[in-house]
Amino acid sequence: MDYTIDKVRLIADKKYSSYNSALDINGFKVKRYKVESNIMQYDNIRNDPELKDINASHEINSEVVSVLEINRANFGLYLICTIALMGTCLWAIIALYICSHHSVDPLSMLPGALFGAVSNIMVGVNMLSQTLNPGLILFINVWGIGSILATTISIININHIRNDFGEEEFANKYGSIIFNISTVICVIGFIVLPLCAYL
Repeated sequence: MDYTIDKVRLIADKKYSSYNSALDINGFKVKRYKVESNIMQYDNIRNDPELKDINASHEINSEVVSVLEINRANFGLYLICTIALMGTCLWAIIALYICSHHSVDPLSMLPGALFGAVSNIMVGVNMLSQTLNPGLILFINVWGIGSILATTISIININHIRNDFGEEEFANKYGSIIFNISTVICVIGFIVLPLCAYL
């Protein structure tokens, strides 16, 4: 039977409260647990037959609330959701390498990489629970698309230097520097961001 707060007030036993160690959530692990006392005012009669009048529902009750924070147990889902994006970013890096080291214009290769990155977003959205909150998959996709667009701009600049100014040696050196920077930034994005979310 429910009692209002003027009759009963529940106090959480924070010191000795815990969760069942046998608790198993497939693909997740329990990160933190907390128990707290809570004051709640309901806006409905909660199917209580003793409350005939809807105005009687504005009673304040004391409750004890337990909260579990869970996190992914491993990187399996992350790899499944981002493997295509990693491939498209690698494709863009290869195109940049070809442009800077072999004096070839690979600009026509990059629309396929961008299409693959956008398709990867659809994969991630369908595999994860429906939520509008930004998460790791969103940040990784933004990072990947940004890397592909930055690589495209770099290739355009290298072609401009090589074709319009005739500076072949400078274009190759400039391309090599941009290639190294882009590779490091791309690797950092795919390693550091998930580690920050995991920890």
